[in-house]
Amino acid sequence: MQPDHLVRLYQSKSDGELIQLAGEADQLTPEAHSLLSAELFRRRIPLDSALPASKELHERAEIPLSFGVTWLGKESAESIDELARLYQSKLDDELLELADEADQLTPEARRQLEGELFRRRIPFSSKAAVRQARNEEVEVPSSTDRFWPPKQSNDFIAEVLRLYHHNFWTFIKFVAPAVLVGTFAVILGRKINLQIAYSVFRRGTSQYRVEMLEMQSIHLAALFTSWIVFCIAYAAICSAVRQLKAGSFISFRDSLLDVFSRIGRFLRVCSFLGFFCMFIFAVTAVGLDALFRFTPARHLHLGSLSFFIVSLVVSWVLLVVLSRFALAVPAVVLDDYRVGQSMFRSDELTEGKWLVLAALVCKSYIGGYIAGMAPFWLAAQIPNTVALPSWFSWVLTATSIAAVTVIEPPMFIGFALLYLRQSATSPAQAEPQLAPRLA
Repeated sequence: MQPDHLVRLYQSKSDGELIQLAGEADQLTPEAHSLLSAELFRRRIPLDSALPASKELHERAEIPLSFGVTWLGKESAESIDELARLYQSKLDDELLELADEADQLTPEARRQLEGELFRRRIPFSSKAAVRQARNEEVEVPSSTDRFWPPKQSNDFIAEVLRLYHHNFWTFIKFVAPAVLVGTFAVILGRKINLQIAYSVFRRGTSQYRVEMLEMQSIHLAALFTSWIVFCIAYAAICSAVRQLKAGSFISFRDSLLDVFSRIGRFLRVCSFLGFFCMFIFAVTAVGLDALFRFTPARHLHLGSLSFFIVSLVVSWVLLVVLSRFALAVPAVVLDDYRVGQSMFRSDELTEGKWLVLAALVCKSYIGGYIAGMAPFWLAAQIPNTVALPSWFSWVLTATSIAAVTVIEPPMFIGFALLYLRQSATSPAQAEPQLAPRLA
């Protein structure tokens, strides 16, 4: 039976049935025995009542601090749960590193590790085999392996999604405030602009250049505010992913401290990236307008839907290209690079990673747009004859915010993990002071 089937089978059984199975543990395979022990630990069922032959599991022991946690195994169900969550938050190669030193773990920790490895279908064999598997997993690519093939890109995306799934609510806490503040800033900017436009309409004046400039400034300020709060969430997630890679639990406070300890340089790199993106999009918009005005393309007569799809695809392609510089933020926050230096570093680390960048940006940009607009699209199908309450629009907005909050984290996690993984294989990450110091 597959490990996933065994996990579901054990979870469906009552405590008494699990204890009865544990009494016949000598008839189980090692895989089934490990998964049964993990389920007993999860339910806080003492092993001395379930596995009489395993009373030594309750002896006090410690895991070395290098594994990121001090484990006291004396009938502490809370500690067992924490250890299980810690293993679930780790990446495959990190679990293999722990398995390589499994002889230093307590019996409780070893069983939890075996259960997590079996759940992920990673073989837990001899120490030599585990070391070989680990070396194959984290083998440093040569300079000629900068371009990731589709399989390697797919494996990386799967790892990003698994990391997000195992720490779902933690990452939601990082992104939710950014979505709320960003949405509020954009809505507030729109309301102020509508008031200005209404005031101009009431006066009936034909001279409204100042008002137009004011409205544009308010719109840009709202977008910039939204951009900055999302950058803060992104930078904090980068710090959180590094904490996971180091084997420790995520600290929301420490993640924010990593950002605000370099707030000046962080704001400069985020501002530069924001204005750079705005400039590129403005130039592209002018180019598309000229294309459909002064070239044979003007005879295409694209409808509103066709033009929207073309604009969406062009925007996505531009964002994929601009994402080559997305790793500048973790370079500043995690490794203290300067602004210009971080841009070159990001370009270096993302070379040949087009499939990964395209997938991450697609999920965030196109997926986020669809998720955010879906409630309004569905509400548009309601007949006009149906009377809706006054607060219904706020329900749609809240649903849209919740959907965007769920969709956004994988892109930030992917960029952070890509930076950490590529930095580990590049000598420049240990010698940032030798690169040009560009402010």
